[in-house]
Amino acid sequence: MFGLPSYPLLNGVRHSWASVQITAGGITIGGVQEMNYAVKLAAQYVYGAGPLPIATTTGVGSMTADMTLLEEEFRMLVLTLGSPGLLGGGAGFMTSFFDIEVQKSNEGYIEGGLSTIIDTLQCRITEATAAMKTNDGTALVRKVTLLPLTMRLNGASPFPNMPSLSLGGVAGAGIGIARRILGF
Repeated sequence: MFGLPSYPLLNGVRHSWASVQITAGGITIGGVQEMNYAVKLAAQYVYGAGPLPIATTTGVGSMTADMTLLEEEFRMLVLTLGSPGLLGGGAGFMTSFFDIEVQKSNEGYIEGGLSTIIDTLQCRITEATAAMKTNDGTALVRKVTLLPLTMRLNGASPFPNMPSLSLGGVAGAGIGIARRILGF
């Protein structure tokens, strides 16, 4: 059983943007300016006789994700995901599934009890947008909308019976069901 630390935390720290490292498609991307992802399990009430619910369903799971990255880092990701082409490569990059690993390190504060957290998304790009304007000295960026197929939050599946990232498909779901039945 995990216990909460006593408060206030003397010399305590928490994860910040400075502790984040993002790897996408096997390359570490230092030019990510924003990363967002969410999971949702839309459970519903089950009614029987009477006005009050008697249970809930497990629900339907959904995941969303997006990131904003610098233009050059977007180009590198496109070249990594796409097929070589006549005009420099990257063809079909929006149809390739790839892993994104978001690591939040302990920033060297091991004594403070800060853990390293690693979230993993398996996804593909569904939208890429760019915006720029005159007299704006900011760096050019691309906002990328992602469609996650699987997600692990520090190694834990947010949904019951979620297929394994390594085994995939029916085999992964079967293992998840067996683990629930056998209790391990």
